Amino acid sequence: MPFTQEIRQAAENLGKQLGEDPSVHEFIRIEQEIQQDGKVVELEAKLAQLNQKLAEHEQTGGRLDRTIVEEYYELKGQVENHPLITARDYQLEFVKALFAQTAQHITAVLGIDYAALASQAV
Repeated sequence: MPFTQEIRQAAENLGKQLGEDPSVHEFIRIEQEIQQDGKVVELEAKLAQLNQKLAEHEQTGGRLDRTIVEEYYELKGQVENHPLITARDYQLEFVKALFAQTAQHITAVLGIDYAALASQAV
């Protein structure tokens, strides 16, 4: 299905409307607050690095040092219990629900599976 100017304009309008939703605004606000907090950014970066290190160990079949595993779970707990991260992840669920609801509505209007159509366009 070729993307006409009309489809492109409708998609841009939809994007603007979704961007104006209060749940999206709140998610963006929290994410910006996180990005301005160096300790939170560092905490998430450390967890990502440690997660990558553990994945590499798993792929190579190397034996995991118990201290690395303990460090991972300690760090993961800190990330999962951090108030800003928790708030962001909670708000993300609202944003996901908004997008899912929007996709369902588009599917009903188009009469075809919007998610499948969108994945082909990417």
